[in-house]
Amino acid sequence: MSQFEEEYEDLVGPTKKELFSQFIPADARSLSILDVGAGTLPNAKYFQDMAVTAVDPNQEMWPYARASAARHGVRSLTLVNGVAESLPFADGSFDRAVCTLVLCSVADVGAAVRELHRVLRPGGKLLFLEHVVAGQERPLLRLSQTLLNPLQRALADGCNLIRDPLKSIRSERFQLEEERYFFIPALGLIGPHVSGIAVR
Repeated sequence: MSQFEEEYEDLVGPTKKELFSQFIPADARSLSILDVGAGTLPNAKYFQDMAVTAVDPNQEMWPYARASAARHGVRSLTLVNGVAESLPFADGSFDRAVCTLVLCSVADVGAAVRELHRVLRPGGKLLFLEHVVAGQERPLLRLSQTLLNPLQRALADGCNLIRDPLKSIRSERFQLEEERYFFIPALGLIGPHVSGIAVR
């Protein structure tokens, strides 16, 4: 995990901890968990004693993901090469899906959300946490994000500063169990966030 990733996880940690405590029930050991765009698997700390399938297009991240899983007591980890817009799983394969800091950089947000909906069983849940475009209450930040978005995309693997995936999540027949916008000042251009839990 890079220094930025560590600093980011420290800043967003309280929100993640609260979300995951609602998202994962006491009998979670029997659940099938999918982490999309898992990268170095920073969410491993929330998957203790669970079976997790992690999808990422960058196989260079896999050794770090394995190390994170081992460090945090993940019961089993299956690593799969793939992208959010075309998940290589059958319909209804998972009880839970996790998508954190992924929808900012996918090629097609709508397609990614449809795939997440498809691979969840009826009643399955999606946990999401993403940085988003600033709201109207922060016009200067929103303008800065818009102006700097081309540079951000070029330098940060397609990461987009001016998205808000909540509309796509709502439109794909998910029922929002929880949603929250919040702002982390220390993160500057990526300070605005949305998080929540959606039910298929």
